[in-house]
Amino acid sequence: MHLIHQLITELPQRADSELVAFNPNIRPNDDAIPGIPALRDLLGGVLSFCLFASMGALIVSLLIWGWGRMSSSPQRIDSGKSATAWSLGAFIGFGMINTITSWAWGVGQGIPLPGAG
Repeated sequence: MHLIHQLITELPQRADSELVAFNPNIRPNDDAIPGIPALRDLLGGVLSFCLFASMGALIVSLLIWGWGRMSSSPQRIDSGKSATAWSLGAFIGFGMINTITSWAWGVGQGIPLPGAG
């Protein structure tokens, strides 16, 4: 029983020391390639445009849905409903981009390195 306890307590220490030995410590570097800050600004602007456009589409689709209800037009009601769903999905998706990127970075950092035990 004592041997099993000793193996269990030493195993995480061995795995950590092996991982540190193989860690190349590569991190994103904004200064390595010229234009990265400008690209980040450009992508931020595109993201803002997409958020505003999807919110505008949501407002217009809700108006079409309401117009269809007021005029008893099943085609407008269906068009308004589907456009509302698509524009709301787009708005939520664009809003989640930073969260998804952070999650993917964390998942990638959690993958063990080859040869690290």
